[in-house]
Amino acid sequence: MVELRKRKAPTQLPVAEKRTRKGQRSTTVPEGVPQENESSTVSGGFLEVGNKIILDGFGGEIETNDGIKTTLYKLVNESKSGVVLFTYPRASTPGCKSNDRLVVITFISCKLIFYFFLFRVFMLPSLLHSLSHPSPCYGCYSLVILTPPLENKAYILLGTKQACMFRDNYDYLTSTGFSIYGLSADSPRANTTFKAKQSLPYPLLCDTASSLIAALGFKKAPKGTTRGIFAVDKEGTVLLLQPGGPDATVEAMRQLIARKSSSSSSESGI
Repeated sequence: MVELRKRKAPTQLPVAEKRTRKGQRSTTVPEGVPQENESSTVSGGFLEVGNKIILDGFGGEIETNDGIKTTLYKLVNESKSGVVLFTYPRASTPGCKSNDRLVVITFISCKLIFYFFLFRVFMLPSLLHSLSHPSPCYGCYSLVILTPPLENKAYILLGTKQACMFRDNYDYLTSTGFSIYGLSADSPRANTTFKAKQSLPYPLLCDTASSLIAALGFKKAPKGTTRGIFAVDKEGTVLLLQPGGPDATVEAMRQLIARKSSSSSSESGI
């Protein structure tokens, strides 16, 4: 007699295993791939103090006033403690040295008194005379001729205060190892002339495409640069990032230096 054996029904376990493995692929991170953390590391976008920048590639390529191509990544690597950038609109604005300000103010005051005297003695009679006898007023022409020198001197007074203040405080601002640079969208030629004229001890960076200026948030729309200051340490941590005038930017840097000096003293046990 032939004995018939029943064939066992196929099990469905392999299908379940496939589904399980498929689900595991969506949640399991392969070895060698870094997992995302909740740090504030950024490579672009809106920056804040405390953010950590991925320096490599940040802000694109810029140029020194000597014509040397560089990047923020290279500048930070070459520095001892980090990099400080102060931004300014133009390098072609005439400037003044801090020890010349009193002389300029005195000169302008004398000019104002002189112009008032001219107006009282010459221009006022001419204007009164022209009301009854219409004719060319030579006093008006005198005003046009004599006004530009005063305007130029006032321009000098209000010119490069920011660059001069960083120059005058250079030794203290670099005392903790920070490298200082001026940053604008001007050409290397304009910045070189500006640097030589004002005897600036620090290099000037030329960002003609405004790529780094825009990355820092200091680019005006549609064109222009906002005055401000930016500081980053060797690890890429943003220490300073704020707009402001000459006094505000220098004071912000002075406070940063004071904090760094105090921190170094406490760590050394002094």
